[in-house]
Amino acid sequence: MVSKNQWRAISIVLAVVLLLAAFMTGLTGIADGISPVGEVRDDYASFKKELDTLSDNEKALADGKAEYAEKKAAYDEQQAAYNEKYKQYEAADKKYNEDVLSYNQQLIAYNVGKNQFNSSGAQSAVSSGRAQLDSGWSSYNEGKAAYDQLSSAISELEAKHVPHWMALKIVGGKAGIDLTDSYISDMKAQLDSAYAQLQQGEAGLTQAQQQIDSAQAQLSGMKQEIESGPAKLDADGQSVADTKAELDKEKEALDAKAEELSVYEDIAEKVERSRESLIDEGYGTAERTTEELLSSAGKHESALHRDYLKALISFIVTYAAHLLAVAAAAAALILLSKKQTSRAFKLAAIGAALGAVSVVASLVYGDIDTLAFAAAVLAALGVGLSIGISSEE
Repeated sequence: MVSKNQWRAISIVLAVVLLLAAFMTGLTGIADGISPVGEVRDDYASFKKELDTLSDNEKALADGKAEYAEKKAAYDEQQAAYNEKYKQYEAADKKYNEDVLSYNQQLIAYNVGKNQFNSSGAQSAVSSGRAQLDSGWSSYNEGKAAYDQLSSAISELEAKHVPHWMALKIVGGKAGIDLTDSYISDMKAQLDSAYAQLQQGEAGLTQAQQQIDSAQAQLSGMKQEIESGPAKLDADGQSVADTKAELDKEKEALDAKAEELSVYEDIAEKVERSRESLIDEGYGTAERTTEELLSSAGKHESALHRDYLKALISFIVTYAAHLLAVAAAAAALILLSKKQTSRAFKLAAIGAALGAVSVVASLVYGDIDTLAFAAAVLAALGVGLSIGISSEE
């Protein structure tokens, strides 16, 4: 049969072993248990943050709605005006580019026409033709003068009743020619033919000169337009550039206003995404207001908060009571070794009570912890048996 001394020794040895084991499991339990508690805390904090953000954003939307509507209306009006100005700028820029192209084409045409005119020798040909015509007119005038002189001399003699045939002889003798009616007729025909040819030449020369004058006038007009072109193009180009600079400034101002509006719009988008998330999680339907969705989700937030507090308190109580029970039981054994049985029994009892608290708290936490309680109970049993043995002696 096992004696009390043996039971005491067994209790104390087991208590020491369990205390060491309980101390180690307490430390590892704390290290392992922090993560689950942290997950519960993170779930609660994340959900609460989501609801708080939605609530704040909804309030921001309500507070800024009137101001946003006013600024949005002004922005839309200014944007429409800017778009109209930009269309006008594009039309002016297009026309400017077309004018530049037209000027370059006109410059090429002028240079080509000028070179062709200068290389054609048209004016030289007209001048040469004029010289030839003048020479022809000189010859014609000389022939005409000779014909008129002969005709006048014959007419004067006939006026003096000299027979025609004799007048021809007298005039022909003075001129040193055999003058006959046929000679005079031929001379008259030759003069008329020469006159007609000269007149035709004058007409052709006049037409040629008119064509040259027309070409020169056309080239002169093109030259004036070309000379005035660069200044006009520069002015038009500067006007287009100035317009573009003004539009760029307006665009910067519009972009700044759009950025201001985007702050409100971003909040509205976030609210909508948060609403959709709550609806998907089953806290209401799309017809519900944001306030109603928050109220429904708030119940889940409260439940998460309770779960977090429950897990945190249970964790703290479990392992605080666990370690304190180990410490109290160890201290009781130390006091027992020093023969301070009364204080040792009190500490052992406290350790057992703390071990019991640890067991109860661990049941709430979800991971039952009995090792510290068992170690404390064995330590109390060893101390109690020691007191009993001392009383018997």
